Amino acid sequence: MPLNNNNNKNRTYKLKNPSLEFYCPLCSQKRYVKYRSKLSNKNYLQLSVASLFAVSVLFPYVKQKSMDYTLIIVFVFAMWCCYEMIIKLFHRKELPCPHCGFDMTWYRRDVRMAKKLVKDFWQNKNSQQQQDQKEQITPATTTPLSTTTTTTATATATLKK
Repeated sequence: MPLNNNNNKNRTYKLKNPSLEFYCPLCSQKRYVKYRSKLSNKNYLQLSVASLFAVSVLFPYVKQKSMDYTLIIVFVFAMWCCYEMIIKLFHRKELPCPHCGFDMTWYRRDVRMAKKLVKDFWQNKNSQQQQDQKEQITPATTTPLSTTTTTTATATATLKK
C-alpha cells in the first residue's frame, strides 16, 4: 500500500449519465460532459411542461384584467430564451479541462488567448501547490506565540512563590 496517495487528486471520476465523452487534446485525460450546447428532447419536454404550468397560472390573471393574451405568449418565449441561455452557460462552464486548463472554445476563437489561459492555469496551480506545501511544513515546526507566553508566565509565577 503506497504511503503517499496524491494520485487520487488527479483521478478522473466517471460521470453517471454523460451526454458527451472525449479526451482532452492537451493532457489526454478522459473527459465527461453532462450538458449539451443544444436543447435535447428531454429539455423540450421540461420546457413545455413549465410553459403549460405558467400559462395555467397566468391565464386567470390575464383574463380578469382583460389584458391581451399576447402577454402569455411573450412570457413563454422569454422563458424559453432564458432556459436555453442557462443550458448553454452550464455547458460552457464544463468545457475547460480541470487537469490542464485547456478550453477548446477559446482555442477555436483565439489560439494566443487559449495559450495564455493554460499558462495562467498552471501558474495558479503551481503557486497553490507551493502554498499547500508551506502550510504542511509550517505548523509542525512552530508553536503559537500565545501558548509560549502563558507557559513562561506560569513558570515565573511558580518561581516567585
